[in-house]
Amino acid sequence: LTPWRRLFVSTTFAYQHARTLTAANDSPAVAPYGGNIYTAVLNGSFVVNDKTDVLAGYSYSTADFEQDNFSGGLPLGTHYHQHALQACIRRQIGKGKSLGLQYRYYRYADSSTGGVSDFEANALFATLSWRLP
Repeated sequence: LTPWRRLFVSTTFAYQHARTLTAANDSPAVAPYGGNIYTAVLNGSFVVNDKTDVLAGYSYSTADFEQDNFSGGLPLGTHYHQHALQACIRRQIGKGKSLGLQYRYYRYADSSTGGVSDFEANALFATLSWRLP
């Protein structure tokens, strides 16, 4: 999607149904592992001028593979929500050379682990790209 000449927007939505069976499925201790995964991604870039671009993106993913298998055996599975946000500015500093500065934020929460595997993270990247002849 290009609403204005200098703005570019793209998005993706994905759905997956996944299921895993094992040879031990005749035992009530190991239940089939199955669930749904939903993912949405939104990206955009804006051309400030001939040498500078600003980029931003957001993605969200969730899956529900929780199993209610306490009575028969192992209560395995996952039920997570994951967010990722990024912002970047890129500037051309010469022919075939550019500098970039990028910030990313991540948040992950899994209710099936009681919060043990939850995390938040920040990342900062500085890049120098140099095209070789």
